[in-house]
Amino acid sequence: MDDDQYRYLDWLIPKKPRSIYRLINEVLYPVTPRARANTPAARKEHIAQLLLKGVTPTLQKQFIVKSGGRYHDVYRLTGCASSTAVDLDGDRFTRSALARMEKEIVGVPLLEDHTYKLASVIGEISEAHLAAAAKGETDLIVTLELAFGHQPAERVWRLAEQGINIGLSVGVLVHSSERPPELRGGILIKDAEILECSVVTIPAQQRSRRLHPIEPGYTPME
Repeated sequence: MDDDQYRYLDWLIPKKPRSIYRLINEVLYPVTPRARANTPAARKEHIAQLLLKGVTPTLQKQFIVKSGGRYHDVYRLTGCASSTAVDLDGDRFTRSALARMEKEIVGVPLLEDHTYKLASVIGEISEAHLAAAAKGETDLIVTLELAFGHQPAERVWRLAEQGINIGLSVGVLVHSSERPPELRGGILIKDAEILECSVVTIPAQQRSRRLHPIEPGYTPME
Protein backbone atom coordinates (compact mmCIF):
# COMPACT_ATOMS: atom_id res chain seq x y z
CA MET A 1 0.00 0.00 0.00
CA ASP A 2 1.34 3.42 -0.91
CA ASP A 3 1.17 6.68 1.08
CA ASP A 4 -1.97 7.82 -0.72
CA GLN A 5 -3.75 4.66 0.34
CA TYR A 6 -2.59 5.09 3.94
CA ARG A 7 -3.84 8.69 3.93
CA TYR A 8 -7.15 7.56 2.49
CA LEU A 9 -7.55 4.84 5.12
CA ASP A 10 -6.67 7.32 7.88
CA TRP A 11 -9.50 9.55 6.62
CA LEU A 12 -11.90 6.65 6.04
CA ILE A 13 -11.59 4.92 9.39
CA PRO A 14 -10.17 7.47 11.86
CA LYS A 15 -10.42 5.11 14.83
CA LYS A 16 -7.86 2.75 13.31
CA PRO A 17 -4.41 4.40 13.51
CA ARG A 18 -1.83 4.29 10.74
CA SER A 19 0.27 1.88 12.81
CA ILE A 20 -2.37 -0.83 12.40
CA TYR A 21 -2.13 -0.66 8.62
CA ARG A 22 1.66 -0.77 8.73
CA LEU A 23 1.48 -3.67 11.18
CA ILE A 24 -0.77 -5.60 8.81
CA ASN A 25 1.30 -4.80 5.76
CA GLU A 26 4.80 -5.25 7.23
CA VAL A 27 4.40 -7.68 10.13
CA LEU A 28 1.41 -9.91 9.37
CA TYR A 29 2.29 -10.10 5.67
CA PRO A 30 6.06 -9.57 5.37
CA VAL A 31 8.18 -10.64 2.44
CA THR A 32 8.26 -14.43 2.46
CA PRO A 33 9.40 -17.18 0.08
CA ARG A 34 5.76 -17.95 -0.67
CA ALA A 35 5.02 -16.00 -3.82
CA ARG A 36 1.28 -16.49 -3.40
CA ALA A 37 1.22 -14.32 -0.27
CA ASN A 38 4.05 -12.09 -1.41
CA THR A 39 2.48 -10.16 -4.29
CA PRO A 40 0.98 -6.69 -3.80
CA ALA A 41 -2.41 -7.91 -5.03
CA ALA A 42 -2.45 -10.84 -2.58
CA ARG A 43 -1.41 -8.63 0.34
CA LYS A 44 -4.02 -6.06 -0.62
CA GLU A 45 -6.73 -8.71 -0.59
CA HIS A 46 -5.67 -10.00 2.85
CA ILE A 47 -5.50 -6.46 4.22
CA ALA A 48 -8.95 -5.68 2.85
CA GLN A 49 -10.49 -8.78 4.42
CA LEU A 50 -9.00 -7.93 7.82
CA LEU A 51 -9.88 -4.25 7.76
CA LEU A 52 -13.47 -4.84 6.71
CA LYS A 53 -14.32 -6.67 9.93
CA GLY A 54 -16.61 -4.39 11.91
CA VAL A 55 -16.74 -1.64 9.27
CA THR A 56 -20.07 -0.41 7.91
CA PRO A 57 -21.01 -1.48 4.35
CA THR A 58 -20.81 2.04 2.95
CA LEU A 59 -17.24 2.42 4.18
CA GLN A 60 -16.41 -1.07 2.99
CA LYS A 61 -17.52 -0.23 -0.52
CA GLN A 62 -15.62 3.07 -0.55
CA PHE A 63 -12.44 1.36 0.66
CA ILE A 64 -12.65 -1.47 -1.86
CA VAL A 65 -13.39 0.79 -4.82
CA LYS A 66 -10.63 3.20 -3.79
CA SER A 67 -8.20 0.29 -3.41
CA GLY A 68 -8.88 -0.96 -6.93
CA GLY A 69 -11.29 -3.79 -6.19
CA ARG A 70 -14.96 -4.52 -6.69
CA TYR A 71 -17.62 -5.34 -4.16
CA HIS A 72 -19.90 -8.35 -4.21
CA ASP A 73 -22.23 -10.19 -1.83
CA VAL A 74 -22.55 -7.16 0.40
CA TYR A 75 -25.15 -8.33 2.92
CA ARG A 76 -26.45 -11.84 2.40
CA LEU A 77 -27.96 -14.30 4.86
CA THR A 78 -29.33 -17.79 4.44
CA GLY A 79 -31.95 -19.61 6.46
CA CYS A 80 -35.11 -21.68 6.49
CA ALA A 81 -38.15 -19.63 5.45
CA SER A 82 -40.70 -22.39 5.97
CA SER A 83 -41.09 -26.15 6.33
CA THR A 84 -43.52 -29.04 6.18
CA ALA A 85 -42.92 -29.51 9.92
CA VAL A 86 -45.75 -28.52 12.27
CA ASP A 87 -45.24 -25.02 13.66
CA LEU A 88 -46.02 -23.55 17.09
CA ASP A 89 -49.57 -22.69 15.98
CA GLY A 90 -50.18 -26.32 15.02
CA ASP A 91 -50.21 -25.50 11.30
CA ARG A 92 -48.13 -26.98 8.52
CA PHE A 93 -47.55 -26.67 4.78
CA THR A 94 -47.73 -29.54 2.34
CA ARG A 95 -44.69 -30.16 0.16
CA SER A 96 -46.64 -29.03 -2.90
CA ALA A 97 -47.38 -25.72 -1.15
CA LEU A 98 -43.67 -25.29 -0.43
CA ALA A 99 -42.85 -26.16 -4.05
CA ARG A 100 -45.07 -23.33 -5.26
CA MET A 101 -43.44 -20.92 -2.80
CA GLU A 102 -40.01 -22.01 -3.99
CA LYS A 103 -40.95 -20.93 -7.53
CA GLU A 104 -42.49 -17.61 -6.49
CA ILE A 105 -40.46 -16.39 -3.50
CA VAL A 106 -37.41 -15.05 -5.38
CA GLY A 107 -37.81 -11.29 -5.61
CA VAL A 108 -40.47 -10.91 -2.92
CA PRO A 109 -39.75 -8.18 -0.35
CA LEU A 110 -38.00 -8.93 2.92
CA LEU A 111 -39.70 -7.06 5.78
CA GLU A 112 -39.23 -6.46 9.47
CA ASP A 113 -41.84 -8.25 11.63
CA HIS A 114 -44.54 -8.46 8.93
CA THR A 115 -44.88 -4.66 8.99
CA TYR A 116 -46.38 -3.62 5.68
CA LYS A 117 -44.78 -0.19 5.41
CA LEU A 118 -42.16 1.06 2.96
CA ALA A 119 -39.73 1.82 5.79
CA SER A 120 -39.91 -1.82 6.89
CA VAL A 121 -38.51 -3.18 3.61
CA ILE A 122 -34.94 -4.31 4.34
CA GLY A 123 -34.18 -6.38 1.24
CA GLU A 124 -35.48 -9.22 -0.89
CA ILE A 125 -35.19 -12.96 -1.44
CA SER A 126 -32.53 -13.70 -4.06
CA GLU A 127 -32.41 -17.53 -4.11
CA ALA A 128 -34.54 -20.45 -2.93
CA HIS A 129 -34.50 -24.23 -2.95
CA LEU A 130 -36.16 -27.15 -1.19
CA ALA A 131 -34.02 -29.33 1.08
CA ALA A 132 -34.66 -32.64 2.78
CA ALA A 133 -34.78 -32.34 6.58
CA ALA A 134 -34.99 -34.67 9.57
CA LYS A 135 -37.97 -37.00 10.07
CA GLY A 136 -38.90 -36.86 6.40
CA GLU A 137 -39.73 -33.14 6.45
CA THR A 138 -38.87 -30.64 3.73
CA ASP A 139 -37.47 -27.15 4.34
CA LEU A 140 -37.63 -24.11 2.09
CA ILE A 141 -34.12 -22.64 2.24
CA VAL A 142 -33.67 -19.06 1.04
CA THR A 143 -30.91 -16.52 0.56
CA LEU A 144 -31.67 -12.99 1.70
CA GLU A 145 -30.12 -9.98 -0.01
CA LEU A 146 -30.25 -7.07 2.41
CA ALA A 147 -30.52 -3.44 1.32
CA PHE A 148 -27.07 -1.86 1.01
CA GLY A 149 -26.41 0.94 3.52
CA HIS A 150 -29.82 0.50 5.22
CA GLN A 151 -29.54 0.75 9.01
CA PRO A 152 -32.25 -1.83 9.91
CA ALA A 153 -30.70 -4.25 7.40
CA GLU A 154 -27.29 -3.68 8.95
CA ARG A 155 -28.75 -4.42 12.39
CA VAL A 156 -30.15 -7.73 11.13
CA TRP A 157 -26.75 -8.61 9.67
CA ARG A 158 -24.92 -7.81 12.92
CA LEU A 159 -27.32 -9.89 15.03
CA ALA A 160 -26.94 -12.88 12.71
CA GLU A 161 -23.17 -12.42 12.58
CA GLN A 162 -23.02 -12.53 16.40
CA GLY A 163 -25.02 -15.77 16.45
CA ILE A 164 -28.09 -14.24 18.08
CA ASN A 165 -31.24 -16.17 17.23
CA ILE A 166 -33.45 -14.25 14.84
CA GLY A 167 -35.54 -16.06 12.28
CA LEU A 168 -37.80 -15.94 9.27
CA SER A 169 -41.54 -16.04 8.81
CA VAL A 170 -43.54 -16.08 5.59
CA GLY A 171 -46.62 -14.04 4.79
CA VAL A 172 -48.91 -15.95 2.44
CA LEU A 173 -52.35 -15.82 0.87
CA VAL A 174 -53.89 -19.26 1.47
CA HIS A 175 -55.85 -20.65 -1.49
CA SER A 176 -56.51 -24.18 -0.25
CA SER A 177 -56.45 -25.69 3.24
CA GLU A 178 -58.11 -28.17 5.56
CA ARG A 179 -58.17 -29.11 9.25
CA PRO A 180 -57.16 -32.78 9.51
CA PRO A 181 -57.78 -34.50 12.87
CA GLU A 182 -54.08 -35.26 13.40
CA LEU A 183 -53.29 -31.54 13.63
CA ARG A 184 -55.79 -31.13 16.50
CA GLY A 185 -57.29 -27.91 15.24
CA GLY A 186 -54.28 -26.82 13.22
CA ILE A 187 -54.46 -25.97 9.54
CA LEU A 188 -52.91 -28.01 6.74
CA ILE A 189 -52.06 -25.46 4.03
CA LYS A 190 -52.22 -27.19 0.66
CA ASP A 191 -51.77 -24.19 -1.64
CA ALA A 192 -50.56 -20.70 -0.84
CA GLU A 193 -49.31 -17.63 -2.66
CA ILE A 194 -46.20 -16.06 -1.13
CA LEU A 195 -46.54 -12.31 -0.46
CA GLU A 196 -43.51 -11.50 1.66
CA CYS A 197 -40.92 -12.91 3.99
CA SER A 198 -40.06 -11.25 7.30
CA VAL A 199 -37.21 -11.26 9.78
CA VAL A 200 -38.76 -11.88 13.20
CA THR A 201 -37.61 -12.54 16.76
CA ILE A 202 -39.69 -15.68 17.38
CA PRO A 203 -40.92 -17.45 14.23
CA ALA A 204 -43.86 -19.82 14.44
CA GLN A 205 -41.80 -22.34 12.47
CA GLN A 206 -39.05 -23.35 14.87
CA ARG A 207 -36.89 -24.64 12.04
CA SER A 208 -36.59 -21.00 10.96
CA ARG A 209 -35.02 -19.72 14.20
CA ARG A 210 -31.52 -19.06 12.88
CA LEU A 211 -30.02 -16.96 10.10
CA HIS A 212 -26.51 -17.60 8.83
CA PRO A 213 -24.41 -14.78 7.35
CA ILE A 214 -22.67 -15.16 4.02
CA GLU A 215 -19.49 -13.13 4.36
CA PRO A 216 -19.04 -9.95 2.31
CA GLY A 217 -16.75 -10.63 -0.59
CA TYR A 218 -13.71 -8.86 -1.96
CA THR A 219 -12.40 -9.56 -5.44
CA PRO A 220 -9.27 -7.71 -6.67
CA MET A 221 -9.60 -6.06 -10.05
CA GLU A 222 -7.63 -7.81 -12.75
